[in-house]
Amino acid sequence: IDPYYTSRWMMPDGEPFLRAYRRGHDEVWRFHDGVCFVMQHDAIDVAWPDADPKLQAHQAQIWLLGPVMAFWVERRGELALHASAIVIDGVAVAFAASSRGGKSTLAASFVQAGASLLTDDILPCSVEGGRAIGQPGFPGMRLWPAEAERFVGNVDSLDLVHPRMDKRRTDVGAGAFGRFHATSEPIACLYLPARREDEAGPPHIDITPINKREALVELGRMSFMGLMAQSVFNASARMDMLARLAQTLTVKRLSYPSGYAHLPAVREAILCDARAALPSQRLPDMTASA
Repeated sequence: IDPYYTSRWMMPDGEPFLRAYRRGHDEVWRFHDGVCFVMQHDAIDVAWPDADPKLQAHQAQIWLLGPVMAFWVERRGELALHASAIVIDGVAVAFAASSRGGKSTLAASFVQAGASLLTDDILPCSVEGGRAIGQPGFPGMRLWPAEAERFVGNVDSLDLVHPRMDKRRTDVGAGAFGRFHATSEPIACLYLPARREDEAGPPHIDITPINKREALVELGRMSFMGLMAQSVFNASARMDMLARLAQTLTVKRLSYPSGYAHLPAVREAILCDARAALPSQRLPDMTASA
């Protein structure tokens, strides 16, 4: 079968990062390393080469919990944002950023302080009843070693995300780290974090609303699937979804100083801002922990 999509990102050996095929109603994705996914209506099958099964199993999980899951989300008519989200008293607060942008650090800080994790890395979003709704992801987080040591502890006991990466994986809920929230919730605000270098004196935390046009641009930029979505899905219908979300969702820029010591103040600033956006909600004080 000829692929309907071939990635423009080429590997050093000249192999495309991804080829996508359609087989009846199924989607078949074959990655450059030979890991292959068959996405059916209600199931995802995966197979990988026998050359190094343990290594390929790790790689398959990365693909599954990344681009494959993002595609699955968008295939069912929702948007997959590159974001993490937590839930406090039935209200979701989300953080959208590129890799190493601080979204998982902020989410882990809130979870350690008592909030529940809604999702890490991929946030499925929809608009229902005039509200932006965040859907749960999988009950786990992937953290760099310093973050894992800070929030979870005993980093050496945590599994590596991949044998060739330093990042660690931790379960969330069920007696592991923090709590997991398994139902969808309205999103009070989506923040675009930007960390600054450590500075002397009291931490300066700046939260700035952006207009709907900027929000549309940022939501498009924070799409997990990026340019691939334009090639795979109906561009007009997807732009309509982005526009509806931008009109509904409150999006703000969040600038704050780098350093774990500042996180309690950052959490409180975010909660104060969320309280102002949703005055009917009584969000708790979360400055005490880490």
